[in-house]
Amino acid sequence: MKRIGYFFLIIVIMSSFLFAGTSGKITGTITDEKTNEPLLGANVYLEGTTITVKMTYMK
Repeated sequence: MKRIGYFFLIIVIMSSFLFAGTSGKITGTITDEKTNEPLLGANVYLEGTTITVKMTYMK
Protein backbone atom coordinates (compact mmCIF):
# COMPACT_ATOMS: atom_id res chain seq x y z
CA MET A 1 0.00 0.00 0.00
CA LYS A 2 2.92 2.32 0.74
CA ARG A 3 4.26 1.78 -2.79
CA ILE A 4 1.02 3.00 -4.33
CA GLY A 5 1.17 6.15 -2.18
CA TYR A 6 4.74 6.83 -3.27
CA PHE A 7 3.80 6.18 -6.89
CA PHE A 8 1.00 8.76 -6.81
CA LEU A 9 3.23 11.25 -5.01
CA ILE A 10 5.86 10.90 -7.73
CA ILE A 11 3.20 11.31 -10.44
CA VAL A 12 1.93 14.53 -8.81
CA ILE A 13 5.45 15.94 -8.48
CA MET A 14 6.34 15.05 -12.08
CA SER A 15 3.15 16.60 -13.45
CA SER A 16 3.84 19.84 -11.57
CA PHE A 17 7.18 20.09 -13.40
CA LEU A 18 5.40 19.67 -16.72
CA PHE A 19 3.12 22.63 -16.11
CA ALA A 20 5.56 24.90 -14.28
CA GLY A 21 6.63 27.81 -16.41
CA THR A 22 4.45 27.01 -19.39
CA SER A 23 2.66 30.31 -19.16
CA GLY A 24 3.92 33.78 -18.60
CA LYS A 25 4.47 37.07 -20.25
CA ILE A 26 7.52 38.99 -21.34
CA THR A 27 6.90 42.69 -21.75
CA GLY A 28 9.04 45.68 -22.54
CA THR A 29 10.51 47.67 -25.36
CA ILE A 30 13.80 46.94 -27.08
CA THR A 31 15.39 50.17 -28.25
CA ASP A 32 18.51 51.24 -30.07
CA GLU A 33 21.07 52.64 -27.63
CA LYS A 34 22.00 55.63 -29.80
CA THR A 35 18.71 56.63 -31.44
CA ASN A 36 16.31 55.31 -28.76
CA GLU A 37 14.08 53.92 -31.56
CA PRO A 38 12.31 50.57 -31.13
CA LEU A 39 14.05 47.61 -32.79
CA LEU A 40 11.37 45.59 -34.59
CA GLY A 41 12.36 42.00 -35.28
CA ALA A 42 14.83 41.86 -32.37
CA ASN A 43 15.20 38.46 -30.66
CA VAL A 44 15.37 38.03 -26.90
CA TYR A 45 16.94 34.87 -25.50
CA LEU A 46 16.50 33.96 -21.85
CA GLU A 47 19.78 32.50 -20.66
CA GLY A 48 19.60 29.04 -19.19
CA THR A 49 16.31 28.25 -20.96
CA THR A 50 15.06 27.37 -24.40
CA ILE A 51 12.77 30.42 -24.46
CA THR A 52 13.14 32.83 -27.37
CA VAL A 53 10.90 35.81 -28.05
CA LYS A 54 10.80 37.94 -31.19
CA MET A 55 9.58 41.53 -31.05
CA THR A 56 6.91 41.70 -33.75
CA TYR A 57 4.95 44.88 -33.21
CA MET A 58 5.04 48.19 -31.44
CA LYS A 59 2.31 49.82 -29.39
